[in-house]
Amino acid sequence: MAALAAGEAIMAALSWSSSGGGALSCMHRRCPSRHHPAAAAAAFSRWFAAAPRRQQHTQRHTAVAAAKQEPGAAPSAAVAAAAAAAAAAAPTPAEQQQHQQAAAPQPAQPAPSRLQQEVELLVALDVEYAHLRLAPDGCHVSLPAEVCAVDAEGRVLLYEHCNPLEEIPDQHRRRWRHVGGAPPALWQHAPPLAEVRRRLAVLLEGRILVGHHLRKDLAALALSHPGEAIRDTLQYRELQGRRGSGRKLADLSAERLGRRIQAPGQRHSPREDAQAAMDLYLREVHFQERYMGYDDLVQRHLAEILSSAGLHVASEAVSEGEGSSSSSIEGGSGKGDRSSSM
Repeated sequence: MAALAAGEAIMAALSWSSSGGGALSCMHRRCPSRHHPAAAAAAFSRWFAAAPRRQQHTQRHTAVAAAKQEPGAAPSAAVAAAAAAAAAAAPTPAEQQQHQQAAAPQPAQPAPSRLQQEVELLVALDVEYAHLRLAPDGCHVSLPAEVCAVDAEGRVLLYEHCNPLEEIPDQHRRRWRHVGGAPPALWQHAPPLAEVRRRLAVLLEGRILVGHHLRKDLAALALSHPGEAIRDTLQYRELQGRRGSGRKLADLSAERLGRRIQAPGQRHSPREDAQAAMDLYLREVHFQERYMGYDDLVQRHLAEILSSAGLHVASEAVSEGEGSSSSSIEGGSGKGDRSSSM
């Protein structure tokens, strides 16, 4: 009986001390287990957990009452507080606009053209050499000692020093003197040139090769590549000197790209040179109409017409029935005079 009296006293105090004392006391009086303090405490916990829902209901009720209030009448404190809470919870105009923009359907992106897809196949190559004098006849040779390949985004796909001594005859292999280029400390203990050649051949399979004076680099590496998949910046008229003479990569980079490379007195960087050749090709050749094939020109002008009307053209919807416009390398189809003659 003492425990029962204590439970009744605790529940009575809690019910009347809370803001909703009437509701709690009513709930307590109607509880079938009101003579059991544990059950009464559980009922109180359920009532307390439901307090936020009751508060929201009260705010909605007061907001409805405020809307029905006669014009000119002063709102009560509870109605004013509910209106202020509703105004604070309402989204701002900026939030509403942001939500509308996020919910609005996004316009379809134009399909990439064949030339844009072809950019993913581009690989720029540059080779730096070690210049040696061979004994006993004193002949000079330039052998690959540093190889770098980058993609159109400037990511390095391969960067390797290589030992070219195995490529020279046995009688000269132990009797040579370094006279310029990459110092022996960089390549004497590097992998053999044959290993780097194999890795590079795998990398270039199915790709479009970009570079400056690629004929020299491919011959030095003893590599072959399909002629229709070669883009040598030395072979394009816009990048040549008078009467078709070749120009230095450093001069072209400074003139066309505003980038200075191959500083005098410093060793050349194959990564820097490969990136300069790639950027020259993309800027001066790849997207220029004078080097486009018929399909590329039709697709470009069709895309411009549809873009002005707010539409987009798919890359396949070009010259239906007139040859493929795929991005694979197939005999230079659709490339015009883009490939370099090696």
